[in-house]
Amino acid sequence: MGYAEKRGGYWRGRYKIGDGKYGTVADPTGAVVKFATKREAKQAADAEEVNVRRGQWRDPALGQETFGEYASRWYEAQDLAASTMQNYKRHIEEHLLPEFEDKALAGILRADVAAWEKKEKAVYAASSVKTWRSTLHLIFEDAIDEGLIVSNPAARRRGRGKRAGRSRDRGPRR
Repeated sequence: MGYAEKRGGYWRGRYKIGDGKYGTVADPTGAVVKFATKREAKQAADAEEVNVRRGQWRDPALGQETFGEYASRWYEAQDLAASTMQNYKRHIEEHLLPEFEDKALAGILRADVAAWEKKEKAVYAASSVKTWRSTLHLIFEDAIDEGLIVSNPAARRRGRGKRAGRSRDRGPRR
């Protein structure tokens, strides 16, 4: 069972992670959530403890690793053909790191990726930007697999944007 702890002018929720270890309810960026009432803090702590017991709990501090650090570690772990490794290295160093290097993995939002993509498309061919975005997507997918982040900000949302191919010539749906 989680509990609430009075901290000056606010309450914080605490919950058991393991033997002798307790966590504090935090937002996705790792900042402690400050509750106005004891009841709210206790409910949030209980919810986090349920996640721990189900094995669904993720330490919010894990997503604070910078993109640059993770991308370097990710690149070193790859075992692919030499040409693929060269392409990934160029994509990361020339196009991804200048924008995302110092940002925390959990702090990179879908809007940040969209703004980067728009900026790149103003200078480079759309097909090139698509290739770089797919590399970014792959890096984030592996970060999800490692439990560092919960969602991929470079994932494309389906059903949005312009129609392509034959469907472009059709009229609006009735």
